[in-house]
Amino acid sequence: MEAKVSAARSRTHKKAEKAKADAKVESVRRRVQRLAGEPALLQARRDRMASEAGQTLYRRRLRVEAVNGVVKGGGLGQLPVRGLEKVRAVALPHAVAHNLWRVHQLACAA
Repeated sequence: MEAKVSAARSRTHKKAEKAKADAKVESVRRRVQRLAGEPALLQARRDRMASEAGQTLYRRRLRVEAVNGVVKGGGLGQLPVRGLEKVRAVALPHAVAHNLWRVHQLACAA
């Protein structure tokens, strides 16, 4: 009985792997086709962002966007106040809380 179950799992696994490989080939084909008709300006930007300086910029953006996501998820999505002074009064506790949370995360990771 176990042999039948094992064989069935093996066939299912092989089918899933083949479907995954076929989907990847199709995905790559579509991407190559899409990029072939891309304007030179966009291709230049892709090349620039693929460089070491571009990768550094991506890493910086990743950190900034992660902070924005955490703060927005923490309740600072849309401010209920107007005026710079009031906005600072609302945003400052969120910034302090985020910094304390981050220090705690880094301390636990070390």
